[in-house]
Amino acid sequence: MHKLESEVNKLIGDILSDYGSGRDIDNIQTFDHPKKEVIIEIVEKLRNIIFPGYFKNGTYRIYTVRNNMTMLLEDVLYNLIKQISIVLRYVPEFENADEGDIADEAEQLALKFLGTIPKIREYVDTDVQAAFDGDPAAFNKDEIIFSYPGLFAVMVNRIAHELYMLNIPLIPRIMTEYAHSVT
Repeated sequence: MHKLESEVNKLIGDILSDYGSGRDIDNIQTFDHPKKEVIIEIVEKLRNIIFPGYFKNGTYRIYTVRNNMTMLLEDVLYNLIKQISIVLRYVPEFENADEGDIADEAEQLALKFLGTIPKIREYVDTDVQAAFDGDPAAFNKDEIIFSYPGLFAVMVNRIAHELYMLNIPLIPRIMTEYAHSVT
């Protein structure tokens, strides 16, 4: 065995041994935690739903509003149900619940959340107007929608608030911290 390979094997052994220390950071059950990248994708697709004529998803080649919305909504629903199912385990009443009960609750919560999209859109419309009214240098509302990071942050916070109001743990925090990191 080469010296480098031996050193690498020793390092791997040391790190694996360190994982057994019982600290919070030692948790290696990756399937029991939400996927940040999936939640970010959900945010981006919700932005496409909230602003249907502004942000286009290059994945879908369907150009009618109804078909595009169907694809987006079904994708968001599917992924949101999966992520909610994972985070419901953080709620004491679901800690030891049956998978079927968790799946049913996640489905109901995801549908309730998606039912708030018209309300979120109404609020975001007033946010766009307020940004336009408050910035004399703004040329038009399209400029605000496309380029104002504050509007993006407010939109994400409105989405996260609705999820929080449904007592969905962790996902709203991941969303708002994502918005914070990009703005």
